[in-house]
Amino acid sequence: MANKNTDFLLEIKAKPSTVVFSSNRIDAMFAVDDKIYPADEEILIKPFQEYIASSSSQGQSEEKKLFSSIPGEKLKIDFFFATNIHPKQKQYDEGMKLFNEKKYKEALPLLLSAAEAKHPDAVLQVAYIYEKGLGMWFSDNKKALQWYWKAAELNDPDAAIKIANAIYNGDYEANAKQMLDFYLLAVKNNNPEITYKVALIYKNGFRDINPDDEKALQYLQKAAGLGLPEAMYDLGIRYEKGQGVPFNSKTSLFWIKKAADQGYGQAVKYWKQLNQ
Repeated sequence: MANKNTDFLLEIKAKPSTVVFSSNRIDAMFAVDDKIYPADEEILIKPFQEYIASSSSQGQSEEKKLFSSIPGEKLKIDFFFATNIHPKQKQYDEGMKLFNEKKYKEALPLLLSAAEAKHPDAVLQVAYIYEKGLGMWFSDNKKALQWYWKAAELNDPDAAIKIANAIYNGDYEANAKQMLDFYLLAVKNNNPEITYKVALIYKNGFRDINPDDEKALQYLQKAAGLGLPEAMYDLGIRYEKGQGVPFNSKTSLFWIKKAADQGYGQAVKYWKQLNQ
């Protein structure tokens, strides 16, 4: 549907549990419950019950029946242009200006407001402020981890690693499955160290995660392929012993030498003994 005055086109494609907004404006942006999305991105919504989604920006408006789990609930949708600053972006920018001036107490309320609206950079910044105790008498690790959790839920891989490590080390209470999900987010971003850690979790098991050698090998091979020397060495030893893979001395030496070439201690020692 196009706005008569501006020829601004907003198309809403709704499925039972997702919605996609499209526009003829390449700079069109959409804020769904204050979380910002570009056009044509599939957005998860609550399924099954009908409700009305209303959106308006600068005199332009649209309404469309969508679906929600709560009858009568209205989904808040705003659309705007990237050339115009969204209110939450403005709060983040103002908060960061104060932060860079080391006015942490004044910065935090603005950043918190933007973070509560799921502005991803604001969420990370709030977590960092609590972690370092900036503008406070002391740091607040509990609050920091709560905000890192929120950042991880927004698919930030570094935040996912922080919260997963906290769960792994017993510093944050959550189940092992949640920990593994956060580690796997970092794996998707080709983090070699975390990929290797996931391999070890599957190899040895962790809490209610049972050992799974097939998955352990899968992630070990990926970590080795990403160039992590300890993963290369472990994979070489597997081929030497035929553990989960067919025995292959040539492949074993290939991986162990690659690890040794990177200075990995065990591989260097192995290679020297082999060539004595």
